Amino acid sequence: MALSAVQTALEQTIGHGLERQRIVNLMEAARLYVLAMFGERLGRAGNGVGNMSVSPLLVGASLHFLDRAFCALSAGGRPPDKWLNALGYRMASFVAIVAGPELVAARKEVAHSELSVFLGKDIPLMVSDVESLYREFAMDLGERTVCDGRIACYKKTVEAIRMELAGSEMM
Repeated sequence: MALSAVQTALEQTIGHGLERQRIVNLMEAARLYVLAMFGERLGRAGNGVGNMSVSPLLVGASLHFLDRAFCALSAGGRPPDKWLNALGYRMASFVAIVAGPELVAARKEVAHSELSVFLGKDIPLMVSDVESLYREFAMDLGERTVCDGRIACYKKTVEAIRMELAGSEMM
């Protein structure tokens, strides 16, 4: 049902002046697939399945929408919206964490070169890059600490996801 709503939202944001909302909707679609991957990994662990990989289709779908968002962000030769850029890389790090080893093969299909490079990094470096993007956005606003809470929440979320997945692999 949620994917259907996002699909409808994507269809409604085609056209001039709706580009920013379309990018947000593409990121939302990617987020829904991340949640599906997370649920799949936890569900397999709860059922005693030793293989903790996720469906390549879920990884591919998540990357498809994220890739489209990044391509739209850099379209037209203008610098990307710094807030959406930070959110995009934040989402990319979540994809990388949850997709695990399935990301390696799927990453080859990513058209946006900077996103592809980012997805090849290790998780701590991704987290550092996302923090830097948030700080850059804050500095542009002239409010150095405006994103501190967001950064702290992001780091806690990354750690919680990693801990949950590590714990579920031990089941």
